[in-house]
Amino acid sequence: MKAGEQKAALLASMEGAPVTRAASCLRKYLRGERTTQREAILGKCADCMAYFVDGRYGCENEACPLYPWMPFLGRRSGAAGPSTDVSTVEGR
Repeated sequence: MKAGEQKAALLASMEGAPVTRAASCLRKYLRGERTTQREAILGKCADCMAYFVDGRYGCENEACPLYPWMPFLGRRSGAAGPSTDVSTVEGR
């Protein structure tokens, strides 16, 4: 199955799925529209979390590289995501 066919099948499978911001981002991508980095992250979370059909619950997969940006994670104490400070990169 080609990528376009996969996207069309996934979009069709979302029929009746809850309307959340994250699921809307996934739909936008599947329709071939441009997405921002944030929208791509939210869309992937919706895909992984079965479109949030069981409600807007946070992910418990802390091993996922997108976990710090999970849409329903709620407030976290000091967890702002991976460091972007280049001075922490070895050899700099």
